[in-house]
Amino acid sequence: MAFSVSAGGPGGYIENDAHGDTRRYSGMDPLDAAYLIAQHYQGGVAQLAREMQVNAGTLQHKLNPNNDRFHLTLRDAMLLQRVSNSRGILFAWAAQEGYTVQRASTAAGAVDLVDALVHWQLKQADLTHAIGDAVNEARDRRGQVGAAAQRRVDYAVQEVIAAANQMAAATAARVPLRDAGL
Repeated sequence: MAFSVSAGGPGGYIENDAHGDTRRYSGMDPLDAAYLIAQHYQGGVAQLAREMQVNAGTLQHKLNPNNDRFHLTLRDAMLLQRVSNSRGILFAWAAQEGYTVQRASTAAGAVDLVDALVHWQLKQADLTHAIGDAVNEARDRRGQVGAAAQRRVDYAVQEVIAAANQMAAATAARVPLRDAGL
């Protein structure tokens, strides 16, 4: 007998990540993360397989931790994350190896340096606000901070880092090639 349980709704504050709470994958085996992503995918494994353009039965076997015959390849894992819009396998693997994952900024060359600086300052303010809210919540809850407040702080930290990376990339894009040693 087989059954599956699905839970809807986003997991956290990470932009465009269906399972945004990165702590969900901390300490998790990457293959278990793949299984979790597939089980929580809207429409389940069958819909995920259709969108990945792979056989649903084969994908189910590859995701089954008790199956020794079929194995999830790196290519499969990358496609699963891209289609599901969840980076849980990456987060789990990085945590398992003692690393963290930071979202990289995009199109930094087109960003004005002043705009990048203002954007970073706004993200700093958002982080300060999130931390302030968490401190106030801890006062009201005998030193405890709720999971939602922690996710908000985590998200704000990620946004500050992304904005700082964007500033660095925008600055680097404006260094003449001869000054860069090329």
